[in-house]
Amino acid sequence: MHHVFHFQVDDLIPTKESAEDALTKIASTLDSVELNRCSIVYDIEDEPNITGVTAVALLATGTVVITTYPEFETAFIDISSCQDYDVAKLDTKLADLGFHLLPAAQP
Repeated sequence: MHHVFHFQVDDLIPTKESAEDALTKIASTLDSVELNRCSIVYDIEDEPNITGVTAVALLATGTVVITTYPEFETAFIDISSCQDYDVAKLDTKLADLGFHLLPAAQP
């Protein structure tokens, strides 16, 4: 299964720790084992309003990528898994973390 979720984020403070906490909780919700992770905090010197975090988790069953855009109060979470998972359960867990799913864009 593969899903890309676009979220409105409540009071997003993009930190490496908050992104890694979200990765751990998503992996747990997917009933998968996290094998490794990498997080990058970006702060563009010439653009003081552009900051954020990209965090990647390699799972036994796939990958999870979180990219935050605090200047727009949004985040994208890309989940790829070779096993089925309950999207509604995942959405509930993400809402508990402050991520609120935005409606899909219309063509």
